[in-house]
Amino acid sequence: WGITYDTDRNELIVTDGSANLIFWDPNCYNDGECTPKEDKPPIQVKRLNGKPAKKLNEIEYWRGRVVANVWQTDLLLIIHPETGIV
Repeated sequence: WGITYDTDRNELIVTDGSANLIFWDPNCYNDGECTPKEDKPPIQVKRLNGKPAKKLNEIEYWRGRVVANVWQTDLLLIIHPETGIV
């Protein structure tokens, strides 16, 4: 799992270790409860072959993209946060 901050869209991007990117309002920590943004559904990350990119871990926001490690591998994925395409 992982969490990062999208400076361009002012939102937190979260993964729960699945193939999904989930978007949170960055003020949720002030409210004491972080839940997915109602106006932005989770995005499924897909590899070039169309299959879900499972086991996303340790994500970082970098140059408009999300960089994610795939759990227990040396593989890094560069993900477009609006489409989920690697």
